[in-house]
Amino acid sequence: MAMRQPELPATGKSGTRRSIILAAAMVLSLGGCFGETVIDTRSGSAFKDSVDLISEELSPAERKKFHAAIKTLTEGHLSDGRSLDEVAEILGPKIGGKTATDAIAAADAQIAEEERRAAELKRQQELKSLEAKISEYTAEISRLETVIVEQAERAKIVRVKFDLFGARYFWRESNAENYPLIDIEIANLHDQPIRTVVIKARLSEPGGKSLVEGKLRYEFRSNLKPGTRTKMRFEPDIFGPWGNAALKDREDLTLSVEVENLTYPNGAELVRTFVVRGDDPVFRIETLKRRKTEAQAELEALQSQSGQS
Repeated sequence: MAMRQPELPATGKSGTRRSIILAAAMVLSLGGCFGETVIDTRSGSAFKDSVDLISEELSPAERKKFHAAIKTLTEGHLSDGRSLDEVAEILGPKIGGKTATDAIAAADAQIAEEERRAAELKRQQELKSLEAKISEYTAEISRLETVIVEQAERAKIVRVKFDLFGARYFWRESNAENYPLIDIEIANLHDQPIRTVVIKARLSEPGGKSLVEGKLRYEFRSNLKPGTRTKMRFEPDIFGPWGNAALKDREDLTLSVEVENLTYPNGAELVRTFVVRGDDPVFRIETLKRRKTEAQAELEALQSQSGQS
């Protein structure tokens, strides 16, 4: 049963100061402080009655806090289908014989523990997510590094399977025309016919200083067969760097060329061309390494939080 605080004895002719002091001491020993009834968890009905009795003794603000605390302490057990008797038994070690102040403190502690557990669960989930990302980044970086090596090996084929002759940069001038041209002869030493070729060209002045660099693409009218040789003529954009009029009369310039890529009659490239920068494996690796470093920093920061909450 809930325990009410005993009333002080009435003062009168028979009352003495000593009896009042003894009664007050009894109140303090039973309730912990004056006017507070303790929670009875011996049964469900006793628990409910004591909660109701304590509520009557509290101010509206205190009663609101107390009811919120009781709800926090009981609702999880009640939602699991337990009876009020079972809930009272479970809560006995925590708040049995305790005051409203104790119940509020117990509820606050429970809320804090639940928040700590939720934060730790979130931290563990974030750790797993970051570890998975780092693993994905590592695997993709490794794959792209292999792609780069394979591309480099294919590029070697380009350099040894073709000969370039007579590379010449000049201008065609007449009363009606005045524009730059580039002539290059190519010999196919590859074992397959070629549909198009991409030439990397560089125009330099004495001393090796580069004035113009660019790529020239040429498509053969009929595929360039193995063992054959032909002349290619390129007409660079007159409004581009090759069309710089200051280069027109220079006879001291050197044009160096090399085959950079080619396509076969079926359209397949020997070395893949990455039109979009984000597809380029070198650029992708740089991006992935940056993301991996950021993820590792986040991972280390989360790992350092262990045991701090």
